[in-house]
Amino acid sequence: MSTPDRLSTIQEERCKRADGGEPINTETRTAFDNNGGMCSNLTDFGTKLHGIESGDEVRIEVHEDGIWIEPGGNDE
Repeated sequence: MSTPDRLSTIQEERCKRADGGEPINTETRTAFDNNGGMCSNLTDFGTKLHGIESGDEVRIEVHEDGIWIEPGGNDE
C-alpha cells in the first residue's frame, strides 16, 4: 500500500468515505493494440494507492459488467 504522503488530501478523504460500491477515482483511458492484445495504462492514482511498480504482477478478472485489476498477481 502507498504511504499517505503520496496521495493528495482529497484522495485520502475519498478513500476514507468509499463504501466499496463507489469508485475512489475515475479516469478515462484509451485502449490500444499491443501485438494482438488490447492494453490500457493504469492510472497514476491507482498505481500510487496500491503501490504498483513497473514489473509487478497484477491479476486480471473479466466479468460480464467489467474488468477488475487486482494488485498482487496470481498467488491465490
